[in-house]
Amino acid sequence: MDAVFHLHPYSVPVWSPVPRIVSILDLYQLADPAAFPPGVGLYYRTVVGLVARRSAAVLTISEVSKAHIVRMLAVPPDRITVLPLAPDEAFRRIPPGPQRDGVLHRLGVEEPFVLYHGNQRPHKNLRRLVQAFALARRRFGLAHWLVITGKEEPGSRERDFTAVRIAVRAEGIDRFVMFPGYVTDGELAALYSAAGALFLPSLMEGFGLPVVEGFACGTPVVCGNRGALPEVAGDAAALVDPLDVEGMASVLGEVLTNQGAAKDSDLLISAAAEQLPSPMTGGIQLFSRCG
Repeated sequence: MDAVFHLHPYSVPVWSPVPRIVSILDLYQLADPAAFPPGVGLYYRTVVGLVARRSAAVLTISEVSKAHIVRMLAVPPDRITVLPLAPDEAFRRIPPGPQRDGVLHRLGVEEPFVLYHGNQRPHKNLRRLVQAFALARRRFGLAHWLVITGKEEPGSRERDFTAVRIAVRAEGIDRFVMFPGYVTDGELAALYSAAGALFLPSLMEGFGLPVVEGFACGTPVVCGNRGALPEVAGDAAALVDPLDVEGMASVLGEVLTNQGAAKDSDLLISAAAEQLPSPMTGGIQLFSRCG
């Protein structure tokens, strides 16, 4: 045996008789330790850090994550390889027609809408996302709904929708927000294709897989200017300060109402989609995602 590859650092023993390669996608656990159970941050800083420094190689998914691994875990940079994520082949542009309409009808989703897809952790910034959507809707006279996907599991760390539902009620937009629940990759591709925009104003991302999934489906993207999102999105997305609700509302409204900008965005998204890595050309494909 030449080496052992560990997909997650939790599975790596501190000592190994053979060389090992470990995958560390991001370091949220150290960047925001309060969002995790007690001791997780300490475990990453000590055990995971030791394992990473003893490994023959570390794989990660963005230059931002690589920089965090170097700085927070003291891993030599020449031992770290960056392999960007790739969208599944299910993510492709689905044109208007029976297939797309059937998915929207089944999920109870009405057009036009803005889409958020991801988990409910604090760094996803969902309270400000809701505030920015509500402000954009009022300021620009938008008819758009907000669609927030995901299976709800009250009390869980990733799928507890309590905070976002409170934010929706506080903004008085209950009747303009839809929660279709869990969606399959095929259903998600239809949502991306039909959405007026994907809205992902995260405070931090190790990559931002919905961005490249959206690009693959031809979706205009409005995302945060922090973490790896600028690296992943490049010029093909509208970047916003995720702490600036007023600014986010202005950009979102402009993207949804400015047809000239939409045409420019289509060209940039098409160019970006052509450059996306695939699982067969060096991109990492994740097999566990949140629906």
